[in-house]
Amino acid sequence: MGESRPGAGQLLCLLFTAALMAGPALAGPAPSRPVPTAGLTCAQPVDTGKKSRKGKKDKPIVDAIDGSLAAKDLRALREWLLSLAGQYSFRGYVDLCGQGHAADQRPVTGSADCIISGPIPDVHCKVDAGWPETRAEDGTPVLGGVSSLSQAQFVYSLENSSTRGIQVSGWGILFVQVDNKGKADWASGVLVGDTFAAGELCVGIPGNCQKITRITARPGSNEISMLIEIRIDHRPVMRQVFLLQRRPESQQGDGSGGSP
Repeated sequence: MGESRPGAGQLLCLLFTAALMAGPALAGPAPSRPVPTAGLTCAQPVDTGKKSRKGKKDKPIVDAIDGSLAAKDLRALREWLLSLAGQYSFRGYVDLCGQGHAADQRPVTGSADCIISGPIPDVHCKVDAGWPETRAEDGTPVLGGVSSLSQAQFVYSLENSSTRGIQVSGWGILFVQVDNKGKADWASGVLVGDTFAAGELCVGIPGNCQKITRITARPGSNEISMLIEIRIDHRPVMRQVFLLQRRPESQQGDGSGGSP
């Protein structure tokens, strides 16, 4: 989680709605056997369970985003949210070292079912995705090595707040991810072109750690691309790259998202 948090009422409402919508589990990937050794090209950071802290000389989070380019038109933000609705296949990879080496990458498969909720609107997605488990030699899961997206939830919502990292005040987008243990993680950011961009401080990873989230959905496209990257001292140490492809029977922005 990051420092920039949604209001308690808004977050509780989103999480309560996500829980109500969970329903029957989607048919997802079969569980995989744990890898006995990590076999990675990097040393994984230790999970302390404490919030990361920025140093005085740190660059702003999402320092590559020009806040002046952020969409400020509420209608544009609503249209982007509406375009997310549909049924998708879920694929991609998790790079457990974040450096692009094939030995560190684990293939991702699964599905996502996204529907529109309410007039604001919110978009709620049932997600069931996984990848082969990777553990350290003592059996401890490495950072990103075990999928938390089996029977998980994504929630997208409009947010009226100040986005600290890129100095933007006004309407933005809140992306909440609820994992299969009920733990919520959020990204509060802005829409630049067709891409949602956000940056938050990490939880559970020591040092100057930031989580970068980028989600791109272009008008008329049948794909949504997602990048979630963990950086320590501005260097990637774990990267999740997902591609959601709309199924042929699902129309863009139809709001049905499949069967209730």
